[in-house]
Amino acid sequence: MIGNPQPNDLVEREGRDRVLREAHALFLELGFAEVSMQQIANAAGMTKASLYYHFRNKEDLFAQVARHEITRYFGGAIADLEGVESFQEQLERFAKFAFRAIRSDFSRLMDDFKRHVSIECQERMRMESGEFDPIQLLRPYFDRAKSAGELRDIDVDVAVALYFAMVGGLIMFSQHTTNIELSDDLATTMVDAYLNGLRAQPRS
Repeated sequence: MIGNPQPNDLVEREGRDRVLREAHALFLELGFAEVSMQQIANAAGMTKASLYYHFRNKEDLFAQVARHEITRYFGGAIADLEGVESFQEQLERFAKFAFRAIRSDFSRLMDDFKRHVSIECQERMRMESGEFDPIQLLRPYFDRAKSAGELRDIDVDVAVALYFAMVGGLIMFSQHTTNIELSDDLATTMVDAYLNGLRAQPRS
């Protein structure tokens, strides 16, 4: 039947998936620099030559592992927003998700990706993973909030950029000071400041 995978296609896909699983585990355990293609081949139960049939080199393999994690990460972030009607709660949930992710395996893989993968490969990955751009993923929520009158008359792109600047800024500062803990409470405080500002209400 047209469109059904053939046996050889299934075997090839299973082999590729097995390599990605084993490579993911090794990259997390040892870090990109300490993992060899031979180690990955051994873990996947195949020859090194077979490994190169699926992936051009270690950088290409690592990029595909990172792409899979990006897909999983943003899929989880959006799933966490399903059924949430309140714009404020949507923003809080995404910030909480981002703060938790920075302490997770995802963050470790992304750090290695930035440190060890060439700029050319990083740019190629960004193009391939464009559908997982967090700004584009959250923009529909901002569009709906503006249509509902929950945002003032501000360019939506600017509103989204300001939100991510706050999320990213807190993550950055948390890495350089012990005074900021990326907690759920901080996410709630950040979103309140984002939506309502920091200026105290005038005393009556």
